[in-house]
Amino acid sequence: FNQTSIPISPWMEWLILPAIVTLMYALNSFEPNAPSKQLFALLTVPLTFATSIAIMIKSRGPLSKLMEQKLFQFLGRISYSTYLNHALIITVLPKLAFNQFALPNTPTNQYLILLACITILIGYSYGTYRAVEKLGAKG
Repeated sequence: FNQTSIPISPWMEWLILPAIVTLMYALNSFEPNAPSKQLFALLTVPLTFATSIAIMIKSRGPLSKLMEQKLFQFLGRISYSTYLNHALIITVLPKLAFNQFALPNTPTNQYLILLACITILIGYSYGTYRAVEKLGAKG
């Protein structure tokens, strides 16, 4: 996507979320292990995500500008650590809260545990980003 390529209108950013939601709905409508699901996913998932990235790179709409904000840049920097840590946090914390500490399993408490998981995950991922990723990159 060099400067001579076709410009993309900022309104196209708003097509990304409906396209991804539609794709996920379509994938969910197949039988779990159907070969047609695998073929559909093989053909559509990479194309949808590549198109989404191309739109975000080339457009200058509100969604692109939002993604340039410091919070989203920070979340992008720690995203690999977040990816590596999320399973641990979302598995352990709810079990501790609801089983070990006998917190009543109500919708409100589930929401609070979700917020706690997100908060702890971001903090823990920032720590592993600094202690592992950055130090490992200096190598």
